[in-house]
Amino acid sequence: MMKKTHNTLLICAIVVLLTITLTACSGDGNPDQSPNLAQNQDSSTSDSTPLQQSPQIDDDDYENDIYDNEEIIESTPDVIRETILVSDESQLRSAVNLAAHPTTVTLTADIELISDFVIPTGADILMESTDGNMFSLIATRDMAAITVQQDATLTIENIGVTRIYGTSGIGVSISGYFVMNGGTISNHTDGGVHNRDGAYFLMNEGKISDNTANRFSSGGGGILNHSIFVMNGGTISNNTAYRNTMGGGGVLVHGSSARNPASFTMHGGIISNNTAISPGSGTKGGGVSIRYGYFSLYDGIISDNTADSRGGGIHSEVARLYIHGGMISGNTATRGGGISSESEFTMSGGTIHENIATALGGGVHFSRNFTMYAGSITNNIANENGGGVHIAPFSGDSVFVMHNGSIDNNLADNGGGVFISSGRHSTGVLELNGGILYNNIVHSNGGGVYNQGGSFRMTNGIITNNNANSAGGGLRHSSGWSTIDGGWIFDNLASDDMDISIANQGVFNNNVFDPYIGAIGNAPPAGVAITPTNP
Repeated sequence: MMKKTHNTLLICAIVVLLTITLTACSGDGNPDQSPNLAQNQDSSTSDSTPLQQSPQIDDDDYENDIYDNEEIIESTPDVIRETILVSDESQLRSAVNLAAHPTTVTLTADIELISDFVIPTGADILMESTDGNMFSLIATRDMAAITVQQDATLTIENIGVTRIYGTSGIGVSISGYFVMNGGTISNHTDGGVHNRDGAYFLMNEGKISDNTANRFSSGGGGILNHSIFVMNGGTISNNTAYRNTMGGGGVLVHGSSARNPASFTMHGGIISNNTAISPGSGTKGGGVSIRYGYFSLYDGIISDNTADSRGGGIHSEVARLYIHGGMISGNTATRGGGISSESEFTMSGGTIHENIATALGGGVHFSRNFTMYAGSITNNIANENGGGVHIAPFSGDSVFVMHNGSIDNNLADNGGGVFISSGRHSTGVLELNGGILYNNIVHSNGGGVYNQGGSFRMTNGIITNNNANSAGGGLRHSSGWSTIDGGWIFDNLASDDMDISIANQGVFNNNVFDPYIGAIGNAPPAGVAITPTNP
């Protein structure tokens, strides 16, 4: 059984962490860095979300901020604790309020709470149930079930935190340090956990489920995080953000400003079956939503979440999103079944697969910048355009740079692998420098890539075995600019029998191949790999 160290040791660890600084980077080949931030929304109208231009954020706004909590303490050495057994509210409050040293409070029965239960400043409390049991703290009035004050530490193991039907409030409100090594937090109406500015929440095991955030101004059905949240294990499931501006059915990461961002680092666990819904207007981030913050996914699963607007699995805006590993699968939204990004997005590993967009971007829908170094975007579906990736600029150019990885087996009406669009004063850009697009299928045009008014440049990489029911098995150039300086496009199928189909609009520069004499259909020479490799 994991024990908590003395409060002083944990405070010191957090202070050390808070000295880590973020150094801005120009994005020249480092998958952990990205350019300056901005929120942009595209101008297409497949859902009812209002379009607003948000402020441009300079890199300077993010200097000296934490962006990646990989080094946060995940466990601490055992300490000697006094153990107190409690069976009612009076005994519970006495044990906590009189604790002068690290103390284990062991529940021997369910305890109903008639007023706020507070872990006071300076206290270091571990709460558990007697062996083999799972007793609960039950809020009976409109209040937070547990409040952890500033500089207090609470660790829970095999206990439940819930409330009686008809009452409202947060499950756990954190201003200090909260560690979840097991147990459940459920059935709360203002969210399961509220991690306030300056607080720290570490989730190693346990379950946060069946909570609802009904607030109009915020969100976060399972967790509303304004500070630092690290998830190593456990489950966040069946939570709902209802009629919120930022959604986040499972987790909402929301800093107070660009200069005071929040962060979420996920090393494991599951975020599943959460919902973000706002009838009439739509909301974002069925699994995770980020604004003024950072989300780094190293491992774990984000699956089967739903948003009625954007980002079934993840939505980000005025933020930074890093996918290093893990799986994003089975999520659904109008745009961006897997991910909707209106901020800087870097993918250096992991899998985005089997997500569904009822309109645009089955795997990824983005309107800022997306850099892909490795990983796969596979088996996603868009009922309209962009089975794998939909590039949708709004108030500035949106650039997708693919260095490696794969986009495969996706399905859409147009642009099975990637769909490039343009806005009134903005351009979608695809720079294909490596990787492979294969086995994508469309009902109409552009099995691999469809360029509609954007910019496509191919210097390396492979587009093969894609299928278009109409024109352009590999590439459909409808309008805009397309330039091929290298790479291979071959063995694609279309009703026009062309690997590349060119409309009489825009500019097409083919500096390598001549599709009309069939040279573009040649496979790469022997020894050239046609499967992606890690950089």
